Amino acid sequence: MTRGYANGPLGTELTPVAHAVAPARTGVSVVLVSFRTPTLLVACLQELRREASVREVIVVDNASGDESADVVERAFPEVRLIRNPVNIGFARAVNQALGQCEGQYILLLNPDVVLEETALSRLVALLASDPTIGAAGPAIRHITGRLRVLSGGRQPTLWRMFAHATLLSRFSRRVPLLEGLNLLSGIHDDRPRDVEWLTGACLMLRRDALDSVGPLSERWFMYAEDLELCHRLGGAGWRLVHLPSAHIVHHMAASTDTATATATSTAWAVALHDYYRRDISKGPISRMAWRLVFAAQLLSRSLYYRLRARRARMSSDRERTNAWMREARGFAASAIDVLRGTRPVR
Repeated sequence: MTRGYANGPLGTELTPVAHAVAPARTGVSVVLVSFRTPTLLVACLQELRREASVREVIVVDNASGDESADVVERAFPEVRLIRNPVNIGFARAVNQALGQCEGQYILLLNPDVVLEETALSRLVALLASDPTIGAAGPAIRHITGRLRVLSGGRQPTLWRMFAHATLLSRFSRRVPLLEGLNLLSGIHDDRPRDVEWLTGACLMLRRDALDSVGPLSERWFMYAEDLELCHRLGGAGWRLVHLPSAHIVHHMAASTDTATATATSTAWAVALHDYYRRDISKGPISRMAWRLVFAAQLLSRSLYYRLRARRARMSSDRERTNAWMREARGFAASAIDVLRGTRPVR
């Protein structure tokens, strides 16, 4: 309680009045959006139980239709559970939870993420060390080991996309101007770096920073909302820092079965194109050029994966052949949707 003073009648002493003060925010509020990953979700929640800085955990189940919500309710009574009757998408589900968060920091975390030791404490320490840092993200190791990109980078301007598509970004260690859409492992993971976006798969936000710019955009069912949020944070003067000494493991697309893999791959590309078109582009010429560069990059990836599939087929490795062909078809379908100007599903 603090004390103020109310005006009394003329010539009398001021009357002390007690005012209630909201308790200071402390700790980390963790928000997980769950969809059909019960085993990974349980493992993630068990890890969070061991984290001393975690104040609360909120799970939003997006109509998984399996045992996900029930097992949270039964095995983790301390977790706040929100059950959605339908899948409302990532951003809307996160925004449902944000209004209930009481921590000084908010961690957006995919349930298919494995936090390695000290990852969370390192992110907290970084934000606590500098009040100008609005968000921080760790280095991500993808479970397949294939991806060599880090979990942050530059906003997808025409130049950054060109550097990314032409592989010029691989020379950005010596020429920072050549940095592309993604930071690259082995080049940009030697020290903490200020970036322009961080992935929502594991994103720690300062509550004050989030309050200053508002919640996630619900324009997209999923994807692109992390880019857009980071764009607003940067525009408001907050620093975004990638911290490579904090490590996590990510089981990508764990809630996506093979029947929907191509559609999901298409969705991320469509959302990225729509985000550029709405928030980044400087006019119709830049939009057309960016679309062509992006589509060319997607098609080149498709061709590369087809070559990998052919090599796997020659060695009679059917599993790898099918996996590479799924990737190839997904990138080809994404390129077609981008060239068509397909609008994202909301």
